[in-house]
Amino acid sequence: DIDVFIIPDKSISAKKARSKYFSDEHFSASDVFKTIASAGGISVMAHPFAHPLEVPFSADELRILPDASEACNARAWMLNKEANKMAKDFAWKRNLAELGGSDAHLVEEIGNAYTVVGCDRLSELKEAILDHRTHATLEKNTKRIFKGRSQRIKAKKDGRSSKKLAAFGVYMKCAILDLFKK
Repeated sequence: DIDVFIIPDKSISAKKARSKYFSDEHFSASDVFKTIASAGGISVMAHPFAHPLEVPFSADELRILPDASEACNARAWMLNKEANKMAKDFAWKRNLAELGGSDAHLVEEIGNAYTVVGCDRLSELKEAILDHRTHATLEKNTKRIFKGRSQRIKAKKDGRSSKKLAAFGVYMKCAILDLFKK
């Protein structure tokens, strides 16, 4: 028997947090990690290398490290084929707990990546992560078509024809890339 914990998370980017919660006040990633720790939470860098053109942080911003890094993300490869390798190296070099996540937008994506945790009860999960009794596991990369489907679902909810047309274009691009590109 394998016990499975499904933990919903709350993700927020530093840019969005600055504009939504802090007005024009500047704060660094380290400030965010410190605030999370003071509230009793666990800070995690989610898919830090998924966007190849964005540097997720600077050395100055990481005076305080997060508790963990998402070392495997089933969707990260779509924009940067090396994202998971870079994230795993980042976690290993800084002695951070490794977490894995499906980043599932559709039910078919659940379980594509996950975290094996050295604990038996949900009440022990936080301690297990902080003690680095975790292992990030990538079962398989999510197919691009699922990204296209989730975009179409979001556009349908939005209702605007322009959004639906754009989402259909993303869907078709994803289908073609899945067929012809590894």
